[in-house]
Amino acid sequence: MALIQTDFKIASWNVKGLNNGIKRKKILTYLKLSRVYIAFIQEMHLCKSEALKLKCSWVGKVFYSPGTGKSRGVSVLIHKAVSFAETKVITDKGGRFILVYGQLLDTPIILCNIYAPNADILAFFHNLSQYLLELEGAQIVVGGDFNQILDQDLDRSLPRRGTESKSVVAIRQMTSDLGLNDIWWTMHPEGREYSFYSPPHNVYTRIDYFISELYVSPVMSLFSCVSAASPCVPTSLIRAGPSAATGWGEGRQDERHAVEESQRLITSVIHQIGLLTHSE
Repeated sequence: MALIQTDFKIASWNVKGLNNGIKRKKILTYLKLSRVYIAFIQEMHLCKSEALKLKCSWVGKVFYSPGTGKSRGVSVLIHKAVSFAETKVITDKGGRFILVYGQLLDTPIILCNIYAPNADILAFFHNLSQYLLELEGAQIVVGGDFNQILDQDLDRSLPRRGTESKSVVAIRQMTSDLGLNDIWWTMHPEGREYSFYSPPHNVYTRIDYFISELYVSPVMSLFSCVSAASPCVPTSLIRAGPSAATGWGEGRQDERHAVEESQRLITSVIHQIGLLTHSE
């Protein structure tokens, strides 16, 4: 089943605040130059009245679950070129998740962006799973900052043994109930990528994910960008295209080239707009 007839990219980015107008403009410019068509933003730190500032020249629709001026807040930005008609939007009061249900071209789809709590709170993922289960008949794309390590061996630079958190157990149950898969590991069963670095522990981890049904995206490229000096870099990117009609295997032939091309683009854009030198 084809999701969309032209190539597009979905990016997930924990921006650590968008209160500063200059930083906000640079991030939106970065997404535009990176040719992102759907953006999942976490920790925008914008209240309801300020969230609409995210609508700019290339953004056609903004959906948001506002946080406060200093914490939380998530949003979904959709490019003007994308044909999307929303049917239902579900948000939480804490600014930690948003579900946008609608039609992407002729395909019913749920776009779910999350910024999960740092604490091991079982109810968060349990409630999220219930919302998704109630919205039947649509393809599901869940992305964002899960604040959990799903695999202690593969998602940590220093593997650690121990009992899985309640949240991880809930995530596994959710993916099982909904038939979702970690797209990165589906494509790279023997690979490793990290999206977060902890200087105190000197360890890299992957806590940002895209989980979805396999047929939603052939995934020509999916990668993570990590910088100890600047956590303000998109953590995940997914590109889907016409090969969705025939499966994602064909896309893997060009996967390495696509990843290298995208990484070069990110480096170029960072230098162009100075994200690494600007702090809020």
